[in-house]
Amino acid sequence: MTPRPDIRMTAEEIDAFLAEQTVAVIAAVDPEGWPVGAVGRVQRVDGLLDIDLPPFDALVEAIRDGGPICCVFEDSPTYHTIRGVTIRGRVRRRDPQLEVEIERTTSFDFGKLPRSER
Repeated sequence: MTPRPDIRMTAEEIDAFLAEQTVAVIAAVDPEGWPVGAVGRVQRVDGLLDIDLPPFDALVEAIRDGGPICCVFEDSPTYHTIRGVTIRGRVRRRDPQLEVEIERTTSFDFGKLPRSER
C-alpha cells in the first residue's frame, strides 16, 4: 500500500494563506447541543481571530463565552489547487465581535499531491 502523501501546509504557508483570507465559515454548538453556523468576516490580530458577524445572526445568539468554535477558510480555484485551513478554539465574546483563542490548526493543499494522484 502506498503511503498517504503529506499535504499539510507549513506554518509559513498557513500564515501566508490566512493573510489572504477575510471570510470564513464559522461553526459552533448552541446551548442545546445543536450545530449552528454562519459566514463572517475574520481577521487575525495578535495571534487571535476576530470575527465580525451581524448582531442579529443566530450564531451570535448561540455562542457561549468560552465555548468551542471552528473557523474554516478555503480557496478553490480548481480541484488541484484547493487549499484550506481549519482553526478550532474557544470563543470570547467582545460585543459586537467575537474573539477566538486558537487551540488547533489543521490545513491541506491539494497542490502538494503527487502528479500521479492528480
